[in-house]
Amino acid sequence: MILNSLSISNIIFVLYYIFDLIFIFFLYFSTREISPLCFYKFISIFLLLFNNFSVNFYAILRAIVKGMGGSTMQFKTEKISEHITRIHGFCTEFMYLIEGSKAAVLIDTGCGFYSLKDCIHNLTNKPLKVLITHGHVDHAMGANEFEEIYLNHKDKSVYQLHSEKGFRLEGAKGLCPEKGLIKETDMIPSAPFEKFHNLQEGDVFELGGIHVVIYELPGHTLGSVVMLIPEERTILLGDACNPFLFLFDKFSTGLASYEKNLQELQKKTAGKYDRVLISHGNGDAKPTTLEDVLKVCQDIRSGNVTDRNFVFSGETHPLADNGTYTFICYDKKRIEE
Repeated sequence: MILNSLSISNIIFVLYYIFDLIFIFFLYFSTREISPLCFYKFISIFLLLFNNFSVNFYAILRAIVKGMGGSTMQFKTEKISEHITRIHGFCTEFMYLIEGSKAAVLIDTGCGFYSLKDCIHNLTNKPLKVLITHGHVDHAMGANEFEEIYLNHKDKSVYQLHSEKGFRLEGAKGLCPEKGLIKETDMIPSAPFEKFHNLQEGDVFELGGIHVVIYELPGHTLGSVVMLIPEERTILLGDACNPFLFLFDKFSTGLASYEKNLQELQKKTAGKYDRVLISHGNGDAKPTTLEDVLKVCQDIRSGNVTDRNFVFSGETHPLADNGTYTFICYDKKRIEE
């Protein structure tokens, strides 16, 4: 499969000139002579292929070679608004490309298998920054392909654990719905933690007519952040708040702390968005997601939920159900923490 959006016509175009070059070399090595016309043609083709024309010659060659080897995978992309493109990862995760007139940001880099950078280069040529919502194995592992990357430094411990090779392989294989897709040979090396700039509350990324505003929401992880795109009236919650929230890990906060943090975020963002994007499911959530999750937190603390058993990575955790189709998987020992 040829990588991403390289057109058949572009590939045929390049192959035509490659074969033309091969023919010229064949004539030269057969006769040890080259006519002025062949020499002129050689120089013209060389300049066409290597002098900044619209098709990236090297990218096409890489795609052809990878396709022949059978190891290239194509990221599915969909334009969901004028400025936002959703990118489908291979372990049920979503990433988002936000573009303004001058620059772009990529939100999350997925599980880090196969080249996300090639995909992004086919979507935009604008200067790019990468913002990571949190340090989990299915969100931050492709970051090393990019130069300017950001992660809240409170997620240092969880990132360092999740970025270990063994953890990445087992985690991705467990999350990937297609057997045999995740292979070590296709793994992008993890970025050293020191490469990440700190991503903090109040950071604003100006892209040219579009802004991305950062809010911290500790809970799912200590360094989880959400992004508001005011001009689109859209908030991207990642895994920090969604209809099936994980709040049971040792790197999570307790329930009471999360409830407080959620209330603060609700006040700061009230009236600023109409659309909610998340990192799993179908990528969209109800505009009332913050309120719905907050209600489940309150119902857990008041005992007004039914707990079901939920098994994740071989461990069983209580899953709170208050009858609203919004669930929190939590740690009963940390309800008032």
